[in-house]
Amino acid sequence: MGVNIENKLLDIFSKAKFTFELYSRVNLKNLYNLYSGYKRQLFDVHDCINDDEGLIAKVHVKEFFKCITCSDIYDIKSFIENYDDFIFDNNVRSFQGKNSTNNAIIKTCENLTLNARHRRSVGFWVKNNGITILCENYLINSNGVLDIYDLKIMNGLQTISSIHEFLKQNPDLTMEQLDFIKVQIKVIKKEGLSKKEIE
Repeated sequence: MGVNIENKLLDIFSKAKFTFELYSRVNLKNLYNLYSGYKRQLFDVHDCINDDEGLIAKVHVKEFFKCITCSDIYDIKSFIENYDDFIFDNNVRSFQGKNSTNNAIIKTCENLTLNARHRRSVGFWVKNNGITILCENYLINSNGVLDIYDLKIMNGLQTISSIHEFLKQNPDLTMEQLDFIKVQIKVIKKEGLSKKEIE
């Protein structure tokens, strides 16, 4: 009986074309997160503007990378290794690579973290448009913990990818140095937006 079923399956799928990919632990975790409405947490969110439609805040880049990489610890190596671009699937454009804008983002990161004399200059978040996140819902508590459900990054890929490039170039950076980079985030609930506005 087993041979009969095997022959039928071979007959049915004999002309089928398919491909396969091997997935790492990170890929599988990210796929699960992508399709499960996964909750991500962003810590140290204070002094934000928050209403029924969305939230705007300035956050430390280390907190943001811990959130998007689902890292358990504050560690540059973890931020680099667990970085996956699946959360950018809805972004308005792909990473543009090394161009003048992205090189300027990397240079600003260098100045703020590696050159003490630049640390009193205008902050990263002032020079940069920031990151726009679309989500099903979010909740913020009085301790500054922001829970974001079904996070999708709609705008900010150049910023995030350039910071990621900077981290790859500077794997020995300390968390204290990284504290000098803050990004502006805008979190918008899908509810209340039309389908056209989302696309």
